[in-house]
Amino acid sequence: MKNQKPKILIISYYFPPLNVIASLRVYSWAKYWSRMGYEVCVLTAKKNHHDGSLDLPIDADVAASVRIEETPYKSFRKKPFHRKKGNNLSPAKKRFCVISTAKKCAKKILSVIRHFTGIDPYSPHLWVHLSVKKALEIHKQWPFDLVVSSYGPPASHIIGSILKKKLPVYWVADYRDLWYGNYFYSGKWPFTYLEYLIEYFLVKKADFITTVSDPLKDNLTSLFGNKVATIENGFDEEDSDKIETTGIFPDDGKIRLVYTGRIYAEKQDYLQLLKALAILKGRGIPLQEKLEVLFYGFLLEPIWNMVAKYNLENIIIMHGFVDRKVSLEAQRDADALIFFDWQDPTAKGMLTGKFFEYMFSGTPILNISNSCETINSKLVEEAGIGVNVVGSAEKLADTIETMIRGGKLPYQPSQEVLLRFTRRHLAEKMIKEITTRLPNSSNSSTDM
Repeated sequence: MKNQKPKILIISYYFPPLNVIASLRVYSWAKYWSRMGYEVCVLTAKKNHHDGSLDLPIDADVAASVRIEETPYKSFRKKPFHRKKGNNLSPAKKRFCVISTAKKCAKKILSVIRHFTGIDPYSPHLWVHLSVKKALEIHKQWPFDLVVSSYGPPASHIIGSILKKKLPVYWVADYRDLWYGNYFYSGKWPFTYLEYLIEYFLVKKADFITTVSDPLKDNLTSLFGNKVATIENGFDEEDSDKIETTGIFPDDGKIRLVYTGRIYAEKQDYLQLLKALAILKGRGIPLQEKLEVLFYGFLLEPIWNMVAKYNLENIIIMHGFVDRKVSLEAQRDADALIFFDWQDPTAKGMLTGKFFEYMFSGTPILNISNSCETINSKLVEEAGIGVNVVGSAEKLADTIETMIRGGKLPYQPSQEVLLRFTRRHLAEKMIKEITTRLPNSSNSSTDM
């Protein structure tokens, strides 16, 4: 591969037009690597309505220059993963919705499987066979040199491992989250040990491993040795040019706090916000006239189900799932962005893609956390993009009251820090890390 750019096969279940945050990391590689002169092919799953909204656009130059191959698979999920419409039912109406006993039992069984094995029953494991077959067909006519697979689901790394065994390729295994030791699907012994063995057997074949944060890098290094590097998530500044310039909120003097994304009930302390709002009502502040708290996203039931308990129906508004353009506009026009930091101390490496959208929104972040030592809390401080409110509903209430009375959250963004997290910079950083490690590589092959 000396003095020539490698042909790159990217393997990822998530990719546009599937409108989820996980699509953006691999899309940025395809976008910027192709602009740097690399030949790129993306092997991804054929998208269906049950995966989510299919309205994330692909730039015209990417569609023209990147080969995108979709392979089908059989999914056990029959309904869309998100709700397209907002959750604007009244709490009472939602509470008394009738769900069939059969559906309850099925969901319970799937929950038990996930709890004990750590396996997401909805994961597209059946995507592997057809994808390997397709990749081998691609290689016959277009012999790629470099394979980059993105976890999760595990299927991506399984495919990468098989291709490494069958073909003379350099394999990079990327982790957006952990596989063994995953914070969301942790599982129980002995299933976790079996999962560890499977992952180790497959991924030890990787030539190079990347992940999104230093704590996750440390975890993976303990498993696979010193062939792991950190390539963070980030934000594509070109996305800011695609949103409307007019504001989306009325000029009515209300303070608007915005949250975009999903809620992880067991991982994030969203109750601190509800308690803080209840404290403000107890102080006699007319919140209905002064404040709106708006949620955009899916799987928001945990917080919605608690709204009635705290009597906040007229303050908290659920918009449900919206397209990404609306989400970015809401982030830009809010007075502050709510971020529920990860409460589990073992999840110190969690640095989500959504956080970087917040970073580049131009709006201060109100980070609700239990520690100033989390990776998100440290980045809020380092970048000068908001305030950390740690472990107290009273402190949070004080911060929101200050805003209602005309005060502003601290916001002095460091351009030096922000530039480290642009998608373009990170794509360039990653390909440089990879190509300098390729057999017979030379720095001349990575000129930018």
